[in-house]
Amino acid sequence: MLVVVVVLIIRQIAIITLVVFSPVAILLYLLPNTESYFNKWRKTLIQLLMMYPMIVLLFAFGTAVAMAMPI
Repeated sequence: MLVVVVVLIIRQIAIITLVVFSPVAILLYLLPNTESYFNKWRKTLIQLLMMYPMIVLLFAFGTAVAMAMPI
């Protein structure tokens, strides 16, 4: 459980950092030969945003399985 909390804290810091650098990423999208940096920024942001719902689904699934099993 402690590892999950640490991962979520690091995730939150990374998302804030990516949002702060979003104007630079948009500028990189507009400049020639730098679109790959924007794509890397976008891919990382999407992965970090999708991490929390996946963790919640894993915990929900684990809880559902634990409740379905007889003691």
